[in-house]
Amino acid sequence: AKALLEGIKIEQAEKNIEKLAFGDAKTKDTINAYKEFIVKYPDSHLNTMAKGILEAKYFENASRNGTVEAYKEFIEHYPDGSHMKEARLMIDKYNFELYKKKDRISDFEKFIKKYPDNRYVGNARVRIDQLNLEYQQKKNPLKTNEEFVNKYPKNRDINEAKQKIAKLAPIGEHKSDKSSFWFWMIILH
Repeated sequence: AKALLEGIKIEQAEKNIEKLAFGDAKTKDTINAYKEFIVKYPDSHLNTMAKGILEAKYFENASRNGTVEAYKEFIEHYPDGSHMKEARLMIDKYNFELYKKKDRISDFEKFIKKYPDNRYVGNARVRIDQLNLEYQQKKNPLKTNEEFVNKYPKNRDINEAKQKIAKLAPIGEHKSDKSSFWFWMIILH
C-alpha cells in the first residue's frame, strides 16, 4: 500500500511539473517554448493543447510574413492543419497577383500553364477574354460589337453594344443578323 501511495504521489508530482512547464511555455508564448514542451513531455495530456497552439503560432507567422514561402512552410508542418485551406488560398492568390500586375495576355497564359490547378485560373481566363475583346474593340469596334450582339443577345451589356453599333455603322450597312438600320433605331428608342 505504501508503494502504491508513493507511486500516486510521484505521478501527481509529475503532472504538477508538466502543468508548470506548460504554464511556462504559455508565458513565453513562442514557437520554441511550445516545441520544447512537446519534446520534453511527449505523453502529457497537455500535449494536444500545446500542438494546437503551436500550429496557430506557425500560421500567425505565415500570415504576418505574407509570403508564399511562409505559407508553404506552414503547410509542410501542418498538411492537415485547421488553417491549411486558408494557407493554400493565400498561396494561390499571391501567385495570381504576381501575374496579374502587368495585365498582359501572355502573363495570364503563363500563369495558367504554370498553375493549372490554381483557384484563380478562371479569373485569368476571363481577363484574357476581356483583354482580347479590348484589343478587338480598338482594332475593329463595329465588327466586335456586332459579333458580341449576335453571340450574347441576353448579356447585360447588350444595349451598350447596340448603341456603339448605331454610332459606328453607316446607315444601311449593319452586318449583323438583325441588320436593318431601322431595327436598331427601334430597339434603341
